[in-house]
Parts: sequence; C-alpha cells; structure tokens
Amino acid sequence: MERSRLPGTDASSLAIDTSGYNPTKLAKQSLPVKYGTINSTNTVDIQLVNYITGITTAFTKTEFDYDTSLDDVISNGKYVEVYADGSSSSPKTITAGMVTGYVQKPAGSLFNVNHKYKQEFGSKEEADTIGELLKTYHIHYYGYSKDMIRSSAYRKQFFQTTKPVIGQWYFCAYCGRPLKKDKVTIDHIVSVRKAQKSKILQRILLKMELTNINDPKNLCACCENCNKRKGQKISTAYVIRGLLSRKRWFWMIYYLLILAIILGIIWGVLKI
Repeated sequence: MERSRLPGTDASSLAIDTSGYNPTKLAKQSLPVKYGTINSTNTVDIQLVNYITGITTAFTKTEFDYDTSLDDVISNGKYVEVYADGSSSSPKTITAGMVTGYVQKPAGSLFNVNHKYKQEFGSKEEADTIGELLKTYHIHYYGYSKDMIRSSAYRKQFFQTTKPVIGQWYFCAYCGRPLKKDKVTIDHIVSVRKAQKSKILQRILLKMELTNINDPKNLCACCENCNKRKGQKISTAYVIRGLLSRKRWFWMIYYLLILAIILGIIWGVLKI
C-alpha cells in the first residue's frame, strides 16, 4: 500500500525559518517550521543560555619598573566577566596564559615607552651629565635627590613629633573630622610624586626650609577618605589647611565658628 503525501514535500524539504532569530535575545524564541512550499503551524522553541558580552580588568598598581616579571604584574590585577543579562561575575584571578605579547626586557633601549627605568647616581654632577645626554636623544626624564623619596618611617616620625590636638584626638586637616590615632592616615601636604617631577615645587620646598619631602612640616593627619580624594593634587586650599591643621588655635576657631553658625540658625528658626 502506497502512502500519500502533500505535493512538493519530502523529508529533505523540511526547514526552520531563522529569519526572525535574534542571536542576542535571552528570552524564548519560537521559529516556524516549513515543509517545502507549505507553511506549517508547527514551531521550534529555543532559548539561549546567558553568555559573556565583555570583560573588565582592574589593577591596584599600573606602573612597574623595568624587568618586572609577568607574574608580578598580573598579581596586581583581577578581571570580571560581564553577561548579556546585565549581571557580572565576582573578580577572578588573571593567569599568565591569558596574556600575550608581554616583554619583560624590551630590546633596543632601557627607556621603553611601556617601562620606567630608575638610576641612582653618586653625585649631582653625574646626574646632570646623564640628563644632558638624554636630552640629545629626546628622552623624557625627571631627576630628584634622595630627599624627595618617600620614607618608610614617615608615619612613625609624624607621631613622634606631633601630639594629639585635644586629649587623644587628632583632626583631619581637610574635613575637620576628629580621629583617634589608629584611624589617622598621614598625608604629604606637597605630594611626593609632584615634588619629584616639578623643579618649581622643589624650589618652593627649599624656600620653606623643607629639604626633605618627609619633613614633619610637610606631613598632616587626615582621614582615609580625604587622603584618597586628595591623592596627588596640590592646591592653595589643601596646602593652607595642611599647614594650619597642626595648630591647636586653628581648631578652636574652626569649631567656634561652626558653633556660632549653628546657634545663628537655631536663633533664626526660633524667631520665626
């Protein structure tokens, strides 16, 4: 007995119409099935699994010395996967196998644009001579004395020379917040990096009789948030507040003014 079939159809003519398929849509999609020239009412349902649309990286340190190993570089970073539904993964460790093209010792010159090279000289005359040589090769550099290097003991030195303003309390130089010793961060009023790069700032420090960037006169107490917000910035307001913050009379006037403003507001409200 021979089976009948619709004209223009056989097993090889079955096809799924993908014209309406969206490769980025996560919701269920129904695609119609065609049998040759006949449009059927059957559909095939598909749903994409959540997929990665991008990757972001974050490094706690972005500047490295010449000859820094790849392991040391990637140990400072994490990456996060971003998914199609808008969610993201927790930070993941970067491995050496994910990195290509890294050169630990670039050939041709130590002064590679992707690396920084530091050299210590025995005298100022020797450093100046090398500086003039670098200029002839149009190589950017900046020089500074050992006194412009951040000390590992500047925090200890600050507390040895600076007592709390009132009782056990220090005050943040920039926002006025009272702080106990264990909550104090120590800030260089004139930042180390700015001073290293600027001959003008180095001259200003000398005029202020500050021959060392870690001199207690260039240090002030501040809270962690203000320290991060200030970063390497230098402004007249930051410098003045930093210098005045060690004076007890400054804080007495500061809080008396705040008290006077509060009392003035209260008095104005009561009169209404």
